[in-house]
Amino acid sequence: MVLRLLRMTGIVLCLIALSPLHGNATSGIEDEPAIHLVTPNGRETLSQGMTTSIVWTSEAIPPGERIALILYDQGVNALTITRGCPNSGKYDWKIPASVKPGNHYRIRIRWVRKPAVNDFSDGDFSIQRVNS
Repeated sequence: MVLRLLRMTGIVLCLIALSPLHGNATSGIEDEPAIHLVTPNGRETLSQGMTTSIVWTSEAIPPGERIALILYDQGVNALTITRGCPNSGKYDWKIPASVKPGNHYRIRIRWVRKPAVNDFSDGDFSIQRVNS
C-alpha cells in the first residue's frame, strides 16, 4: 500500500527521499534497542577485593539512560552490583570480600527502563579468594 502511494505521488516520494534517515537505512525501521556484555564474558579469573571493569556496548539506548548490573552464581541472583549506572559502556566494580569464591559466575546487564533489553555473560567466570 505504501509503495503504491509513493508511485502515485511524486511529491511524497521527494519528501521521503529528502528527509533524514533514522534507524535502518534499508528498511526505514528504527533500530531496536540492544545491549551486549563484552567483559567479563567467560573464562576470566577475578579475585575478591580487586577492581574489574565491566564493559558493554549498546545500540539505540541514550548515554544518559541507566543500566543495572547483577551478579549470578550458578544461575541464581547473588548480588546487585549496581541498580543504575550511566550507559557509558564501562563500570568499574570492586569485588566485595563477601562474594564467595566460585567458578560459575555470570553477569546480567539490563536497561533499567526496559528490563527485557538485557544480556548475560556468554560463559562462566571465576572469583577466587583474595591471597593474604
